[in-house]
Formats: sequence, structure tokens, C-alpha cells
Amino acid sequence: MKTPPSVRKRLLQVINKDRRVTIPDVVAATGLSLDAVANGLNELAYETKADLEVTSSGLIYYSFPADLHFRLYSSRLAALIHRAWALVSPVLNFAFRISFGLMLLLSLLFVSSIMLVLQLMMAAASGNTTSAVDLLKDYFALLKRLAVLQHVLPSQSFFKQKLVISDQLSASPESTTAENISESQKDQGFLLNCYSFLFGPGDPNRDFEAYQSYLAAQLIREKHGIVLPDELAPYTGVDPNDTKNMFPYLARFNGMPATTPSGQLIYLFPDLQAGVSGIASDTHALSSVHKHKHKHKHKHALNESKPANQPMIEDQWTEHAEDEPQNLAIDRLERSHLPDKLLKQKLLFAGIGRDAMLQTVALAGANFVGTLFFWWLLFAARSSSINTTNIFLLLAVYAAFFLLVPAIRWVLLQFENAAIQRYNQRIEQFAKILEEPSSELISKLKEAERMRQEAKERTTPETLVYTTKRDFLEQEADRLSEPM
Repeated sequence: MKTPPSVRKRLLQVINKDRRVTIPDVVAATGLSLDAVANGLNELAYETKADLEVTSSGLIYYSFPADLHFRLYSSRLAALIHRAWALVSPVLNFAFRISFGLMLLLSLLFVSSIMLVLQLMMAAASGNTTSAVDLLKDYFALLKRLAVLQHVLPSQSFFKQKLVISDQLSASPESTTAENISESQKDQGFLLNCYSFLFGPGDPNRDFEAYQSYLAAQLIREKHGIVLPDELAPYTGVDPNDTKNMFPYLARFNGMPATTPSGQLIYLFPDLQAGVSGIASDTHALSSVHKHKHKHKHKHALNESKPANQPMIEDQWTEHAEDEPQNLAIDRLERSHLPDKLLKQKLLFAGIGRDAMLQTVALAGANFVGTLFFWWLLFAARSSSINTTNIFLLLAVYAAFFLLVPAIRWVLLQFENAAIQRYNQRIEQFAKILEEPSSELISKLKEAERMRQEAKERTTPETLVYTTKRDFLEQEADRLSEPM
């Protein structure tokens, strides 16, 4: 909570008298509450880079620098610049995105205008005024068809795109798929289409690692902190026999490798064991709502369980678990809110519609041919000035850039998508192994489930020690009256 200006003023009055203060000193000097003084001093210490000193008796001193006010003004100025940049940066970003399309249109209009002037001069020299009028009509018809002003001004498509981008950033990673990006950018206008044609719609897998960790944590939580490598593989992409690449997950969730009684490798995560049942049920409810909300938006990159395969899994587990208690039935079917596997999305080339793509390519190609033709004409004639020739050369280079960059990016995209496809194939294999487990894997899963049941039995149910809903003395009386 931000400290009110009146409180800051009173705190600064005390600090100006003595740069080394304690919370009790300031409370006594101002009469403010302990919380207000503590929050205010912490805020001022952060803004001015003050030092904290702790004595042997445990007393904490706030030591403020001599240039306290200068640092405060600098901090306020930096905050003001940050807020101003937050307001200006979207406008600059939009201007940068449309600049490529504007340059293409200006170059194309420049070339077409020169061609129009030359044709008008030829028509006038031949005395054919009808041909000149027809040329002017065709030229303005071209301008109307391009609808230049409609795309230059921040139209409805711009604000629609900003809302879509905002939704994608605030949504979960599973809703930020390549298909969503494609659909959201089909109506963004010619100028923004040029930017997408040059640099692409962005990486649909930008939050992949974060969601990967999220699913791994959810699985570990539901498995009571006891997980087989085979169960993690469809989410992490780590081969069950590759213990080296599991170290990042072990470090992140404070896990450790161990062995089952039969000597099989298993991972233990003690810190994710407590309270698993409550959180799992809450997560199931939230995930069900989330999946219903996004069901119509995209195909699942995070493919859910296939109903056609479930009976086969149930039959296999029923067949091999006849001698086991009922609570050892396959718990994989109980966590239906988690996807079967986590797949990466393939990268899109432009993320715009077919018509928009053809329009952009056609105009870029026409601009390249026109600028290159006039540059060659002036260079071959050698009758024009060097500056005019250089202008057409610069426009020809930009036109070539507009075609070469997407071509190079398309080639690189093929390699990246091939790597993504290989990764997804590995994930599919790991998921299929769990969907159609071998007898050896079934025995490992049963053994791991037995260890989870034993761990749950050893877990002491948590009881409330204190709550603000009741008086403290009443709670103490109830606690003392309980049998030991």
C-alpha cells in the first residue's frame, strides 16, 4: 500500500533532524501507528537506497543518505518517465509496425505516379485526350482500391488487435495457440499485414516453458510428490531413462531421485506432498471451467484424453489389478483435468488470410519490378543526375528487402517446424506408452501408487491452531480442554 503524502511529509520531517532512526523513535516523534511508520520507512528506504543496521540487541536502524532529497526527486522523475513511456510506447510500437507498409505504399505510389506522368505526356504528345482521362480514372481507382487512408489511421481493426493481444497476454498458455494468432490477425489491415508478412505473427510457444512447469507441478502435486519418470515424460519431454535432463525440475521443485522397493527409479518431491487432496480438487474445478470457456477457441495443442482409448486402459488396469485394493485403480483417469500430453505449436509464416497475403506479395513484387526498372532505365541512359539514380536504387533495395526477408524467414521456419514436429512425435510416443502400458510399466505404476498410499497414511491431518474468527481466549480454552 502506498504511503499517503501527509504521512511521508511527517516522516521526512523526523528524518531531516536525524538521518539514523528506528521505528519506535519515529512513532514517538510523529504519533503515527506502527504499521504506517514501518511501511513509510520501508518505502523511503527503497526509493533512496538507504542502509539497514541491526544491533546486537536486535534493534533495527534506518540509515538514510545525506543526499536524501536528491534521491527522492530522482526516484520521482524516474517514475514519471516510466509512466510517460508506458503511455507513449504503444503509439510508437504501432507507428513502427505500420512504417513498413507505409514505405511500401509510398514507394509504389511514387513509381506509379512517374509512370502515369510519362503516359500522360505520351498521350498529350499524340493528341489523344481520351486516353489521358482514362489513365487518370484508372490511377484514382487504384488509390481507392488500396484504401490508403483507411489503413493509415488507427481504425477499428487496430483497437481490435490491441484487445486480442491483451487477451493473449492475460490468458493461460494453452489458449495462446497458433490458430488463435492466425484468426486474430486476419482483419488487421494492410499496413499491419505488411509487418506480419515481414516478421511473422510471433512465437505461439513463448509461454511454453512456464506452462510446462505448471503441468509438471500439478502432476507432482496430484501424485503426492511421488512420480515415475514415465509419468512426467509426456509433459517435460525428458526421456524416462535420461536422469541428467531431469535435474532442472528436481532443482525447481526441490525433488530427489530414489528407488522403489523393487529397485525402479522414482522421483520424490516432499515439499509438494502436503495438502494435495484439497488443492487437486480445487484445481480440477477451476480447470473444468477454464476448458469450457476456451473450448470453442482452438484445437487442443494440449490434447485431452481420448475417450476411445480410456476403456482399453481401464480394461488393462482391471485385468492386472484384480488382487489389489479398490483404491489402487488407475489414478491417471481421475486427473482428467490435466491434458494427456503437452505439444508445441508449429510456427506460422505470417498469420494472415490468403487474400491479404496475395495482396501484400503482389504489391511488393510490383514495387520491386517498378523501382528496378526505373533505376536500370536511368542508369543505362546516364542522362539523369546521380541523386535521382540513387533514390531509385534505394527504393529498389527496400523493395528487395521486402521480398528477401520473408523468403529467408520461410526457409528458417521449415527447419524450426521440423524440430517442433520431432519434439511432438517424441511426446506422442511417451503418451502412448502410458495409454498402452506394458506389463513392466503396469507393475511400476502399481508400485508407485502403493508408495503414495503409504505416504498419505503417514501424513498427519492438519488442524487449525488459531483463527481470527474466534476470540483468542476461547480458542486457548478449547485447546486446553482437548484430551492429550
